Amino acid sequence: MNEYQELIAEHQQMQKRLSDQPLTLAVEEVQGFIKKVREAGAQIRDARQREQLRAILRSWGAFVFEGAGYYPETQLAPYDGPTGPELAMSTRTNWGIWGLGLALVLVVIGVIVLIVSRPFSSGAFPAPPTGSTPATVTLSTPADTVTPSIIVGVVVTDNATLRSSPDASGVVIGFVPRGLKLTVLARSADSAWLKVKAADETLGWIAPGEIGFSRQQVAQVPQGVILLVTRTATPLPTPAGLTPTVTLTPSAATGTPIPALRPTPTALAVNVLAQVTLPEGIKLKVRDKASTAGNVLGELEQDAQVIILEGPTSADGLVWWRVDSRKGLVGWSAEGVGDAKYLVPVGWAR
Repeated sequence: MNEYQELIAEHQQMQKRLSDQPLTLAVEEVQGFIKKVREAGAQIRDARQREQLRAILRSWGAFVFEGAGYYPETQLAPYDGPTGPELAMSTRTNWGIWGLGLALVLVVIGVIVLIVSRPFSSGAFPAPPTGSTPATVTLSTPADTVTPSIIVGVVVTDNATLRSSPDASGVVIGFVPRGLKLTVLARSADSAWLKVKAADETLGWIAPGEIGFSRQQVAQVPQGVILLVTRTATPLPTPAGLTPTVTLTPSAATGTPIPALRPTPTALAVNVLAQVTLPEGIKLKVRDKASTAGNVLGELEQDAQVIILEGPTSADGLVWWRVDSRKGLVGWSAEGVGDAKYLVPVGWAR
């Protein structure tokens, strides 16, 4: 097993863990795998294999973004392997093998032509009875019936990100919970994103890894509306002595009903994922109790994301929420002062 095959096997194992036991897969472990894949690019030359590795990097990059609040470096290292005489020798060897195979094929074709071109002896084919007229059969062109085909993907990660455009910087439309079924409509030009639709008609772009799609499955999704063409043969006139024509019945494309997309929350609540929104240079304090008199346990930077664990509760003219930074800091923070909000909802924690 070469390095590329080992990376694919490790990727598949991590996907299975994410599906069966999501809590056992840590962000740090995924970051280590991303680093390994990026560095492997220096030794992998094949264009198709490099494209597969880029798709894997984008998929796990989205996982790190959801877990740590930032998007990691996912650029594949440029190829730095043999490009001189060693590669040229390999190319000449391959061409030699192909040339030998082509020569053998031409020899076989020549033998077949000689055999077919030999004249047949008289009487090889019986002549038709005197006075008989050969039956003439006219075939009609089948009529095409276009029927929509439905491809359904199931979310295999927690809170998969749905974006407005096929790019990691696209605006987040919402978060899709694990197990939700989405209709797959199209793929992006680089096959790194899939356009999907929920039962409530919400449209957006999602990374293929979020719904467990392999590179082969993504390749089957066209860059546009998916159509399946079925054919119904037009009845033909039946000449005397011939069997009747058979009419083909098209199969109807059916789809599985899919539940509605979980909308992005518009207010803070338990299990909501919130983001710190403060002027640059100011940090949000986390205290051991819901009060300005509480001891400061730590501070949250601008754009940090937290999970709402408990609340709301009012004290000292402020609304307080118990938050978890997912980095060991757990305590109470104020939602804001007046119309100025320190914490705003951006999605669902689970």
